[in-house]
Amino acid sequence: MLSGKVILFPIEVFRAKSHKLVKIEQEILDFGMDRLAIEEGAVGRFKVGNRAQKAGLREWDKILESSYT
Repeated sequence: MLSGKVILFPIEVFRAKSHKLVKIEQEILDFGMDRLAIEEGAVGRFKVGNRAQKAGLREWDKILESSYT
């Protein structure tokens, strides 16, 4: 999108016979903790009923290793 307008590339760009935009409903990945706490090397400042607590993390557990994958 550009300035609220859909950009449609020429079909030849993708080497396909056609292409179209498809809306897919997807939830936002939110672990339920404050980003600043993570930058400090710990988890904390949890939101109520969040994924981190459901996974067993406790307030101010230390992060030993992380990955973006």
